[in-house]
Amino acid sequence: MATLYGSLRKQLPIEFLKGKRSISDHIHETVNYIRHMQNKIQALSDRRDELKGLSDSGAPKETPECSRTACSQGDTVMVQSCMAGVEILINTASQQGLPLSRAFKALSEEGVNVFSCNSTEVSERILHSIKAEVTKGGNGNLFELQQKLMKLTT
Repeated sequence: MATLYGSLRKQLPIEFLKGKRSISDHIHETVNYIRHMQNKIQALSDRRDELKGLSDSGAPKETPECSRTACSQGDTVMVQSCMAGVEILINTASQQGLPLSRAFKALSEEGVNVFSCNSTEVSERILHSIKAEVTKGGNGNLFELQQKLMKLTT
């Protein structure tokens, strides 16, 4: 059994172990990792389907509450774990995009501590790369964090 637990531990990214020693902690983190990956797969599948829809019609699909100028910009938010903690990538329109102050406030409310932010303007779009760590008692669910930040872009 010890060999099997060791093998399981080697399969988990370091972010999900964070110094945990007991076998029950490893099993619990394995379950969290599987859920995280399932959410990530679902989000990527949804994104793929959305992109397929765009390429099939040749133009963005509009919804009643969305004008062509606002939605064709396709603001995106991606939250993923990295060695230092959490990396948040925000791709937004330069003029009407998500202000960083709103993003930082939302991150703070979720118990996420920002320690680095880089912004670049490319082709009338702003790309923000935010590096952060989840503090004790903070929400470590990356999918929920991504959904909350996506709601701020609308």
